[in-house]
Amino acid sequence: MLRQKTWMWRSIVALGLMLACACVTPPGAGVKWKNYPALDGPATNYRWLVVKTKLSDSDKVPSGLDTTIEQFFGLAGAGYGNLVDYFFDVSYHQALFLGAPILGWIKAPFNTEDVATGRLSSPNARAQRVKEVLNAIPVVQSYLQEQREAERFTGSTERAFATAVRRTRMRSFLVAFIISATFGALLWGLY
Repeated sequence: MLRQKTWMWRSIVALGLMLACACVTPPGAGVKWKNYPALDGPATNYRWLVVKTKLSDSDKVPSGLDTTIEQFFGLAGAGYGNLVDYFFDVSYHQALFLGAPILGWIKAPFNTEDVATGRLSSPNARAQRVKEVLNAIPVVQSYLQEQREAERFTGSTERAFATAVRRTRMRSFLVAFIISATFGALLWGLY
């Protein structure tokens, strides 16, 4: 009886240690990716779009899935063998997939039954599923918000330009001060 309890407690402690270690490992189980050699010439930057999708009859998103998706498709997991590393290595450093926009959870216009046994169950229906999901993404134009979005864009651009002008002005004052101070120090040192 005592052996069974000891064995049970050892198992529980071992399981707890494994879970604790699993929670703190970086992407790719913590193993750094070994790159293939590069070919000559600069790499070409490609863009892709990642759309996180949930079926219409399911609102549940597994915990940690957002982080896993960002690490697998984005720069957060670069260097640990994610998809960015894969295409970079397979193309011998000629294909870069940087800055992939990841859209939030879009509700698909089909449910579990459609995918499992219904109209979208065949292996050849993947393109149709992708098309339906992309058509389900809300677009600004469909809600007649073009004017508001144009004003937001104009305002944002104006603020960015004003900030750039202030930074340039401040930089020019700083450069002028440094040049004057250096020249003054040289004159003071010479006399």
